Amino acid sequence: MPWLAKASEPQRCYALKVGLILHQLAGMRKTYNDLVLTVERCEVLGLRRKSVQRGLKDLERLGLIRVKRETGKAPRVDILHEW
Repeated sequence: MPWLAKASEPQRCYALKVGLILHQLAGMRKTYNDLVLTVERCEVLGLRRKSVQRGLKDLERLGLIRVKRETGKAPRVDILHEW
């Protein structure tokens, strides 16, 4: 559970919520690659755009995900480590 342990550190609450959404997407799509993280999906957990960006940056810094960003599009995420 190193992924979950890193993402759930107290100062990383947004990272944990974003990580849970990503893992839900991965389970639904049966892949850890090219996951599209939409604002609508994140709003279900009460996350706003800035919170999602912060969570993604934290997860990237921890080496848990890779994010592909394009202006005007939802970020596409690869999960680099399993739970």
